[in-house]
Amino acid sequence: MIQKKNVLNTVPVICLGALLLGAAYGQLHTPMTPPPITALASDILPTTGNVRALVVVVDFADAKYDTDRRLSDEEISSYLSGTDNTEFYPCESLTSYFDRASYGSLHMTGNVFHYTAKGTIASYEKMNDGYETLVREVLSGLNDTIDYTDYNSDGDGYIDALCLSVPSGGNADFWYGCTASW
Repeated sequence: MIQKKNVLNTVPVICLGALLLGAAYGQLHTPMTPPPITALASDILPTTGNVRALVVVVDFADAKYDTDRRLSDEEISSYLSGTDNTEFYPCESLTSYFDRASYGSLHMTGNVFHYTAKGTIASYEKMNDGYETLVREVLSGLNDTIDYTDYNSDGDGYIDALCLSVPSGGNADFWYGCTASW
């Protein structure tokens, strides 16, 4: 079984999450400035080659995305892997960002999946390890659907990049900027 490593500390993933949330709130066309990158550990995400990010849109029993207002899977995929999306620069697609930032050395793509959590959004917020509990649950719940080795490009036994997108309805301070590695 592949080890699971959650990494959400890059500007493009933050922008992708903000685009998902902006669409959910009807604010997709609001210009955004990402926070500066202050450090990037070399053992988290490969810096060269082809990397696939795993994006999971999570719903809860008491907090769900409005499917009429959120981005479609095709739109999410476009922001993830599109090559000509400059409308929301600097929040371009992950593929475009990493291709440009790495001078063509790192090519990131990804796939979008959906999962409905077992608990309420508040139940995860009340846990000391709520993020980790949700990630473990999501990955375990999708184990029969996803071949996690497809998201381990460097063969180190860890998922290279994972982005969970959660709907509004909970404590925004708890979910915003949620980053972890394990």
